[in-house]
Amino acid sequence: MSIIKEIIIETIKSCQDLTDLLKEENISIRNKDIKAIEENIRTKDKLTSKVMALLSKIKQLRASIPKEENGLKDFLTQLQISFNEYQQTARKNALLLRSAHESTAIFIDTIRQAIQETSPSAATYSNNGETRDKVEKRPTVLCTSV
Repeated sequence: MSIIKEIIIETIKSCQDLTDLLKEENISIRNKDIKAIEENIRTKDKLTSKVMALLSKIKQLRASIPKEENGLKDFLTQLQISFNEYQQTARKNALLLRSAHESTAIFIDTIRQAIQETSPSAATYSNNGETRDKVEKRPTVLCTSV
């Protein structure tokens, strides 16, 4: 088996592994299983880097691929199918991650607003010694003439 064929096969396998990992992560995101997501971060990064490096290597070797090499076209077609599935799964993953991030931000903002609304505000004393919640802003007259 030629070196290019071996690289293509390795890329297909890595692409499928990454796709499977992203599908698992998508399920974990839907189930709000943060621990599972965190456990897969390094593996996801490694697989992503590996797939990109292998694709780069294939691109470099593309000119040297013999046209008559048996079965290479089938492997390249299979690689394209695997990569397309990966891209589709990666888009779903990005959308789910973005949605989870936005919903968490909204939740935190809602809690922050509730705390601000229920916490006592600073009180000030009026001229007669009573407390008031808000300071009245009175117009001031400034004399700037000398």
